[in-house]
Amino acid sequence: MANDREALRKNTVCLQNGSSLIELLMAISLCVMLFTLYGQLFYSMKMRIETTKEVIQLHQEAAAFIHYLERESGRGEKLIIKRGELSFLHDNFWLDYIKRKESIIRQKGGEGYVTVCYYVQNFESRPLDSAVEVKLALKRNRSSIETVSILPLPSLARN
Repeated sequence: MANDREALRKNTVCLQNGSSLIELLMAISLCVMLFTLYGQLFYSMKMRIETTKEVIQLHQEAAAFIHYLERESGRGEKLIIKRGELSFLHDNFWLDYIKRKESIIRQKGGEGYVTVCYYVQNFESRPLDSAVEVKLALKRNRSSIETVSILPLPSLARN
C-alpha cells in the first residue's frame, strides 16, 4: 500500500508539472499569431522598398529626358509646339518628340524613332515669353511622379 501511495504521488506530481492540451493549443496559436504578424510586417516593408525604388527610377527617367530636351533645345533654331508633341529645327532637320502610348519617342526628319522616355502618363508643353514649359507625368505600377521644367529657347514658332 505504501508503494501504491508513492506511485500515486509521483503520478500526481508529474501531472501538475506537465502542460495540458489547452495550454499547448494556446502556445501554438500564440506562435502562429506572431509568425503572421512578422510576415505581414516584412511584406509591408518589402512593398515600401519596391515603391521607393519605383519612384527613384521614375525620377531618374524624368531627369534624363529633361536633360536630353535641354540639350536639344539649346541647339534648336526654331520650335513648334503641338498637343503631345514638341519639335525643334536643328541643322535643317526637325527633331520631333511625340507621345505614343506610354512613352515618348524622338524622330529625326520624320523617319524612324528612338524611345527617349518610358512610363509616360502625360506630356504637355506650352510656350512662355522666351522659353517653353514642359509638364511630364510618369506612372509605373502604384508609383507616379509629376515634373515641370522650363526650357530656355532661342526663338519660338507656334502652330
